Amino acid sequence: MRVFFLLMCLVIGWKGIAPEKPVFIPKLLLKNDSGFVTKKEVLPFLLGVGLTDTISPNFSDWWGKWKETDTLGKYYLHDKGGNFLLCVFEVDKEDTLNTHLLIELKKDGTLKKCERIFQGGASFCEFGEFFYGFSKHGKYFTLTFCTHGSGFGGEWDYIFNTIRPQEEMNPICRRNYSAHGGENFGEQSISSSIKLTDSNCIVHYFIRTGTYIEKTNKTKWGLPQEMEINYTLKNGKWEADDSSKFKGMDIFY
Repeated sequence: MRVFFLLMCLVIGWKGIAPEKPVFIPKLLLKNDSGFVTKKEVLPFLLGVGLTDTISPNFSDWWGKWKETDTLGKYYLHDKGGNFLLCVFEVDKEDTLNTHLLIELKKDGTLKKCERIFQGGASFCEFGEFFYGFSKHGKYFTLTFCTHGSGFGGEWDYIFNTIRPQEEMNPICRRNYSAHGGENFGEQSISSSIKLTDSNCIVHYFIRTGTYIEKTNKTKWGLPQEMEINYTLKNGKWEADDSSKFKGMDIFY
């Protein structure tokens, strides 16, 4: 009788304990040193980690504009530990052209960190390629964005080796056009070449000043002046060693 009672207790107790449900951990597994991800690959992951939504009407409308095979992300191997850095084109809102997600993924495909980067203008300039501006140079990554408006337009780089909040990074001007002029110059066009070292970024600027000729409706450009500015990485921010040099550049610094 005692054995029967113990067996009944075990049966009743077993039925009263609900089996534990497996914990779902969103993953996005990346295989190569660099590559691209499609909507079909990245959307389930973004939903799983709460970085987007397809329930709200505005979100679903914007996600619906993209095909499953459309490329929405570009990635690079981040370090020897197997982590990846992924730049995702954010497509769930009206300012889609201006916002990207920088995502660090662990080797097993799980989320480590994410920061939203608001570009402030048309993303990645006139190239028409959403990921033209996301690239890797040695241990550094570059995210390029453009500023534009009435009479001005430029191209700026965020250069970083770890993901940081946007307000903790200083962008570096790569090129710029301004029709506004100033006391010492009229129209101005700036281009540059960049050399990255371990903790320095040397930017060689070519600055041309122009004069608008009303009769021909064209700008007469002078010969370029050359100037070099050295930026040093301090606490994750690139700071110009001599900021006084910007006085001759109409870049809204």
